[in-house]
Amino acid sequence: MADIERILIKIRELEGYQEELFSILPDNQEDFLQNIEKQRATERILQIMIECVIDICYMLNKELHNGPPPDEEAVFDFLSDKIDNIEIIKKMKGFRNILVHRYGKVNSKLVFQFAKRNVGDFNAFISEVNRLLDNIFSR
Repeated sequence: MADIERILIKIRELEGYQEELFSILPDNQEDFLQNIEKQRATERILQIMIECVIDICYMLNKELHNGPPPDEEAVFDFLSDKIDNIEIIKKMKGFRNILVHRYGKVNSKLVFQFAKRNVGDFNAFISEVNRLLDNIFSR
Protein backbone atom coordinates (compact mmCIF):
# COMPACT_ATOMS: atom_id res chain seq x y z
CA MET A 1 0.00 0.00 0.00
CA ALA A 2 1.37 3.40 -0.95
CA ASP A 3 2.13 5.81 1.85
CA ILE A 4 -0.43 8.25 0.45
CA GLU A 5 -3.14 5.65 0.99
CA ARG A 6 -1.79 4.95 4.47
CA ILE A 7 -1.85 8.68 5.22
CA LEU A 8 -5.49 8.90 4.14
CA ILE A 9 -6.37 5.89 6.29
CA LYS A 10 -4.58 7.48 9.25
CA ILE A 11 -6.49 10.74 8.69
CA ARG A 12 -9.79 8.84 8.80
CA GLU A 13 -8.60 7.11 11.96
CA LEU A 14 -7.76 10.49 13.51
CA GLU A 15 -11.20 11.83 12.57
CA GLY A 16 -12.81 8.77 14.17
CA TYR A 17 -10.94 9.32 17.41
CA GLN A 18 -11.98 12.94 17.33
CA GLU A 19 -15.63 11.86 17.12
CA GLU A 20 -15.06 9.53 20.08
CA LEU A 21 -13.59 12.41 22.05
CA PHE A 22 -16.61 14.60 21.30
CA SER A 23 -18.94 11.81 22.36
CA ILE A 24 -17.42 11.38 25.84
CA LEU A 25 -16.19 14.86 26.73
CA PRO A 26 -18.60 16.71 29.05
CA ASP A 27 -19.42 20.32 28.30
CA ASN A 28 -18.04 21.60 31.58
CA GLN A 29 -14.89 21.01 33.55
CA GLU A 30 -16.71 20.25 36.81
CA ASP A 31 -18.49 17.23 35.31
CA PHE A 32 -15.20 16.10 33.78
CA LEU A 33 -13.31 16.32 37.07
CA GLN A 34 -15.99 14.30 38.85
CA ASN A 35 -15.74 11.39 36.41
CA ILE A 36 -12.48 9.45 36.51
CA GLU A 37 -13.52 7.21 33.61
CA LYS A 38 -14.04 10.22 31.34
CA GLN A 39 -10.73 11.66 32.47
CA ARG A 40 -8.79 8.49 31.66
CA ALA A 41 -10.66 7.91 28.40
CA THR A 42 -9.99 11.50 27.33
CA GLU A 43 -6.30 11.17 28.17
CA ARG A 44 -6.03 7.98 26.14
CA ILE A 45 -7.96 9.29 23.14
CA LEU A 46 -5.84 12.44 23.07
CA GLN A 47 -2.70 10.33 23.27
CA ILE A 48 -3.84 8.19 20.34
CA MET A 49 -4.87 11.26 18.32
CA ILE A 50 -1.47 12.86 18.81
CA GLU A 51 0.24 9.61 17.90
CA CYS A 52 -1.82 9.56 14.68
CA VAL A 53 -0.51 13.06 13.89
CA ILE A 54 3.07 11.94 14.53
CA ASP A 55 2.57 8.84 12.37
CA ILE A 56 1.23 11.00 9.54
CA CYS A 57 4.28 13.26 9.82
CA TYR A 58 6.58 10.25 9.51
CA MET A 59 4.67 8.99 6.48
CA LEU A 60 4.77 12.43 4.84
CA ASN A 61 8.47 12.64 5.50
CA LYS A 62 8.98 9.30 3.77
CA GLU A 63 6.69 10.19 0.87
CA LEU A 64 8.56 13.47 0.36
CA HIS A 65 11.87 11.54 0.21
CA ASN A 66 13.41 13.57 3.01
CA GLY A 67 15.50 10.63 4.14
CA PRO A 68 15.48 9.01 7.53
CA PRO A 69 15.25 11.55 10.32
CA PRO A 70 17.89 11.26 13.06
CA ASP A 71 15.20 11.83 15.70
CA GLU A 72 11.54 12.71 16.09
CA GLU A 73 12.22 16.45 16.16
CA ALA A 74 13.86 16.22 12.76
CA VAL A 75 10.67 14.80 11.27
CA PHE A 76 8.89 18.00 12.19
CA ASP A 77 11.80 20.16 11.05
CA PHE A 78 11.80 18.40 7.66
CA LEU A 79 8.12 19.31 7.29
CA SER A 80 8.36 22.89 8.55
CA ASP A 81 8.27 24.35 5.05
CA LYS A 82 5.34 22.14 4.05
CA ILE A 83 3.00 22.37 7.05
CA ASP A 84 2.17 25.82 8.40
CA ASN A 85 1.29 24.77 11.94
CA ILE A 86 4.26 22.51 12.62
CA GLU A 87 5.05 24.31 15.91
CA ILE A 88 1.60 23.35 17.16
CA ILE A 89 2.37 19.74 16.24
CA LYS A 90 5.56 19.93 18.29
CA LYS A 91 3.53 21.17 21.26
CA MET A 92 1.06 18.32 20.78
CA LYS A 93 3.95 15.88 20.93
CA GLY A 94 5.08 17.46 24.20
CA PHE A 95 1.59 17.09 25.62
CA ARG A 96 1.52 13.45 24.50
CA ASN A 97 4.78 12.90 26.37
CA ILE A 98 3.17 14.28 29.53
CA LEU A 99 0.23 11.92 29.09
CA VAL A 100 2.48 8.92 28.53
CA HIS A 101 5.27 9.52 31.00
CA ARG A 102 3.47 11.29 33.83
CA TYR A 103 0.21 9.36 33.68
CA GLY A 104 -0.43 9.25 37.41
CA LYS A 105 0.45 12.92 37.81
CA VAL A 106 -1.43 14.37 34.84
CA ASN A 107 -3.38 17.50 35.71
CA SER A 108 -6.95 16.67 34.69
CA LYS A 109 -7.83 20.35 34.39
CA LEU A 110 -5.11 20.73 31.76
CA VAL A 111 -6.38 17.65 29.93
CA PHE A 112 -9.88 19.10 29.80
CA GLN A 113 -8.58 22.47 28.63
CA PHE A 114 -6.43 20.85 25.95
CA ALA A 115 -9.35 18.73 24.75
CA LYS A 116 -11.64 21.75 24.55
CA ARG A 117 -9.23 24.39 23.25
CA ASN A 118 -6.85 22.47 21.02
CA VAL A 119 -9.21 20.19 19.15
CA GLY A 120 -9.21 22.70 16.28
CA ASP A 121 -5.47 22.10 15.89
CA PHE A 122 -6.23 18.56 14.76
CA ASN A 123 -8.65 19.89 12.14
CA ALA A 124 -6.08 22.43 10.96
CA PHE A 125 -3.48 19.66 10.68
CA ILE A 126 -5.84 17.47 8.65
CA SER A 127 -6.54 20.40 6.33
CA GLU A 128 -2.82 21.08 5.93
CA VAL A 129 -2.10 17.45 5.12
CA ASN A 130 -4.93 17.28 2.60
CA ARG A 131 -3.67 20.49 0.99
CA LEU A 132 -0.16 19.08 0.84
CA LEU A 133 -1.36 15.84 -0.69
CA ASP A 134 -3.42 17.76 -3.26
CA ASN A 135 -0.58 20.13 -4.18
CA ILE A 136 2.34 17.75 -4.22
CA PHE A 137 0.83 14.44 -5.12
CA SER A 138 -2.01 15.65 -7.37
CA ARG A 139 -4.71 13.51 -5.83
